[in-house]
Amino acid sequence: MYRKKAKTDKPYGMFVLCASTVDNIIKLDGTFPIEGGITVTASDSQLEPGGESNLIICFNRMGGKALPVGAVGTDDVYSDFMINAYTELGVETSCLKRIDGYRLPVANCIVDAEGRHTFLSYMPGVDFDSDENIMSKLELCQAYYMNGYYLAKGHHFYDLALKIMHKANEYGIPVFFDPGPCLENASEELKKELLEQVDVFCMNEVEGKAMTGIADPEKAAEYLKERTEALILMKYGARGCYVTAQGLAGKWYPGFKVRMVDTMGCGDSFLSTFMYGYLEGFDLDTCIILGNAAGAVKAAKFGTGRNVPTFDEVVTMLKNNGYTVNETSKQTGRFTDLELK
Repeated sequence: MYRKKAKTDKPYGMFVLCASTVDNIIKLDGTFPIEGGITVTASDSQLEPGGESNLIICFNRMGGKALPVGAVGTDDVYSDFMINAYTELGVETSCLKRIDGYRLPVANCIVDAEGRHTFLSYMPGVDFDSDENIMSKLELCQAYYMNGYYLAKGHHFYDLALKIMHKANEYGIPVFFDPGPCLENASEELKKELLEQVDVFCMNEVEGKAMTGIADPEKAAEYLKERTEALILMKYGARGCYVTAQGLAGKWYPGFKVRMVDTMGCGDSFLSTFMYGYLEGFDLDTCIILGNAAGAVKAAKFGTGRNVPTFDEVVTMLKNNGYTVNETSKQTGRFTDLELK
């Protein structure tokens, strides 16, 4: 089923190229749209690690060990905030290099009363290390997570992200790709390259349309299936996830029902937890159910970063929906030898 198996003799599970941000999250009392020239009241606000932090933190909380590789600034309050938060959470920071004059960008994240969100942000990127040193860190990891934002035209990390993808294939390291919404105008050449190099595509219907031009998530997934050997995961909110691949009949995995509070980070929580299960060698059903549980936990919580699901919260979500988590997992605080049916 999986095109490429992860090697288990690595000290880190997930290599993450980071153009990190800090999220300034504001919860509106009302709903979108926001009109100009008026005052809009908010009921809550938080400052949290942003960008890839959702994946990194959630992956670690499930029992994995992510390796963020990128830059932070010197004499920069937001860089200090990010590093301190990571340190408190036990996230590896040795490969986040301090760069003089660089300031970590802030993403303003606005969430309305219906849980919908919008971002006002930028992701600049900066040269932070030699390609040789970066690739040496990749060799320490079981898998490479690639962010589609970096493949937007003109992004600073465009060439580097693709270079790491090719090196991962050379090393036999599986590539997980979250396209994001930025590939709508991507060249056919780039899309073909991704279809040849990526092992797992994970996207929602908007991102699926950007990749394929097809709005229906199931049809978009089947379209991709005919053009790649990769596993296709098509997320569709509360409906769940549609999964297909060559030699694998398409299947819907229903989502868990929760009162939706905030959709930010739901996809990241799903993918990081799925990745953890994949790298642990769990069967496909278990990986998807685990991911759906994590996504549902996040949907019922406000905020990002430190508000992504914890291990105990995912266990409770599974238990409340009729699934049994083995005692070894519960005793160790990490999912081990898990099978969910």
